[in-house]
Amino acid sequence: MNRFFLLLCLSTVVAACTCNPPCTPGAKDCACKEASVCNDGLVCGSMNTCVSATTVGVQVSDANARGCEVLLAEAAGSTVTDVSFAKGVQGAYVREAPKVAFSFVAPADARLPSEGVSVSIAGAATGVTVAKATCVDSAGQKLAGATVTIR
Repeated sequence: MNRFFLLLCLSTVVAACTCNPPCTPGAKDCACKEASVCNDGLVCGSMNTCVSATTVGVQVSDANARGCEVLLAEAAGSTVTDVSFAKGVQGAYVREAPKVAFSFVAPADARLPSEGVSVSIAGAATGVTVAKATCVDSAGQKLAGATVTIR
């Protein structure tokens, strides 16, 4: 009887085991699909696996800033996957690992919106830092004290 009970318990444990569940390319924590593509809401991270991106905002310290050029540096394990510009901001970005450069302007002579620029990061957000930033006022003059931070 004890052998039967032991065999029953062992078969139950083996049947419930998901020791190596299949991993579908493009799914969370699985390999990226061809061309570094992942399922909706995920990005292809630095280890070629699909992960959730962290979105951080870009903050400009000087209210007189009407445009900025920013250079971000990526530490190992952190990758900028996108830079987006909200209504009220026009901009563009280019990525050449381990750096990302982007510039943005207010289309009118108005303060840049506080949520106007967002950066999506795969991996640790703390691994992406502002390496250099330059901002200008409405006349195109450099603002010496202006700083740009990501948060």
